[in-house]
Amino acid sequence: MLDMESVFILINLLLKMFKKIFVILLFFHLVNSCNRQVVAKGIKKGKSVKTVMQRVNNAYNSASQALDDYGQKHCDSLDYYNWCKHFFTPNYYRRWMSFLPDSRRLADLNIPGTHNSCAIHGGLLVECQSLTIPQQLNAGIRFLDIRLRSFHGGLVVHHGQFYQHMNFDHVLSDCTNFLWENPSETILMRIKKECTSVSPCEGDWDALVQRHIDKYASFFRNGYPVRSNRALAWLSLGELRGTITTFSTMIWHYGAVLNDINFADVQDQYSTCGRTKWIAVEDHLVRHKFRPHPRNFMSINFLSAFCVPFVPPYRNAKIVNERILRDWIELRDNDQLGTILMDFPGQTIIGKIIDSNQNQ
Repeated sequence: MLDMESVFILINLLLKMFKKIFVILLFFHLVNSCNRQVVAKGIKKGKSVKTVMQRVNNAYNSASQALDDYGQKHCDSLDYYNWCKHFFTPNYYRRWMSFLPDSRRLADLNIPGTHNSCAIHGGLLVECQSLTIPQQLNAGIRFLDIRLRSFHGGLVVHHGQFYQHMNFDHVLSDCTNFLWENPSETILMRIKKECTSVSPCEGDWDALVQRHIDKYASFFRNGYPVRSNRALAWLSLGELRGTITTFSTMIWHYGAVLNDINFADVQDQYSTCGRTKWIAVEDHLVRHKFRPHPRNFMSINFLSAFCVPFVPPYRNAKIVNERILRDWIELRDNDQLGTILMDFPGQTIIGKIIDSNQNQ
């Protein structure tokens, strides 16, 4: 017996399949009918063919929108998982860092974050979040994962080949506006170069990043990103309030290198899903819990994964997000979590990670 969500997904896939089949059949029909006798008529009929295709597109888009509206009306909003475009956020979580002492070091914070933070377009196989950047920040998220493609002289946000209908300037504007209103907070941001064979990068990606950083220099510590990995882990919250700290996964002079073992212990097994992924997450949690104090580097644990084609991001999130909430945070009342990056996090799991900072 299929549940309502499975039926919704199946109908959506069938609609997309029908559209592709119809286009292919129409194409072959037009090719087969292209002979000398019909060329002249075909030119006249071209308008009607275009009209038919337009109607098919309109019908498909209307059906897809109706399904999306239904999905949002009956969306999943659980304590560990959220597929809705919004949820209720207590004001406390908007400025939760204001309740922590200035002396708390970055390496000792438990921080909720999102993986592929802007991926809210592209369908079930592409989307990783349901909330916008301002909604995430207001909900308590403090680590963002931003994927950028250099294109036509700018930096646009992508997930793979899928454009996310925003650019880097939008992201930085959202973040700086939030920090202006909440100066007690700090934002950590992983910036990743997102280029594919289908959507290649153009121009000088590094120079474009530098241009954006220069524009918002007052929101970076001392006017520029922290470059020393070890020094960053030892920085206190008091030194970071009101600023953005950037990271990368490569040797990069605009921020700390995320996979530098002198700065962070990172678990990002993105091609293992479900129970297998949970084992990797739990092993990382155990390693962080028993690491001796004082810690001189951060723990960064990705809960996200995607296994083609059976376990898309939302399905993995339902499994792993629930496991860390039920089997680790709630059962063990753990105060040593590190930075947790999630897909589709619910308000309760975000809040529990934040609240664990009060137990230290």
